[in-house]
Amino acid sequence: MDGPFPGGGAGDGPFACEKPALHGGSALNAPASIALRIVAMVKHALEVAVIRSTTGRRSLPRSVIPAVALLLTLSSCSTGKDAVVHGSTFEFVSPGGQTNIFYSIDQRRKIADLSGPSVVAPDRTISIGDYAGKVVLLNLWGAWCGPCRTETHVLREISTAGKREGLEVLGIDVRDNRQYAADFIRDFQVDYESIFDPSGRIALQLRGLPLAAVPISLIVDKRQRVAAVYIGAVLQEDVRPKLEQVRAEP
Repeated sequence: MDGPFPGGGAGDGPFACEKPALHGGSALNAPASIALRIVAMVKHALEVAVIRSTTGRRSLPRSVIPAVALLLTLSSCSTGKDAVVHGSTFEFVSPGGQTNIFYSIDQRRKIADLSGPSVVAPDRTISIGDYAGKVVLLNLWGAWCGPCRTETHVLREISTAGKREGLEVLGIDVRDNRQYAADFIRDFQVDYESIFDPSGRIALQLRGLPLAAVPISLIVDKRQRVAAVYIGAVLQEDVRPKLEQVRAEP
């Protein structure tokens, strides 16, 4: 039976493991492999249910975020302590249920080619590729999200200062109504661009991120690789030191 995403069943969605993880050169034992597949299917179903919801307008309670991160860890294809990213494109895994993760240069993977229409100018396409050569704070948000409101002033301050420092802020507005999102941008005097992603499918290219835990922020380095992930609203003291560290890199 086909799953909710074209071309596959429940185990073939964006978060399904492509092949059994290898540990020490051998495949996982059968019970562990089956367990991982079951957890991956449950996580995939949860993501789809959240995206398809038209009535839920609340972000995930902060008390549940560690549990979501732990679920992501259990469902990943690699389960060792060093299971941070794998493959050529970034995929989020949370070792030990961490919600703030910084990746060393050798751990970083290129971010997916994210692009879509502007929230305020539907005829204009915005792409993460437009920001190559700059350090970007990529923020997943929604006008329906309470914590997103409280962190907006932080992002605005970073954006304003960043224009002088070679830093940029880029938003992805997920599971939202365009008019609500445009009103949010106007009311909070947001001075950076946002991609409009009402279905959440653009954000789903950031494999493994728990969209139910919006707001989520990522630091993307000058070479378009993910350098850090923050699950939940950020503060200046959370991101400023890491932004400066990544900006200083050659």
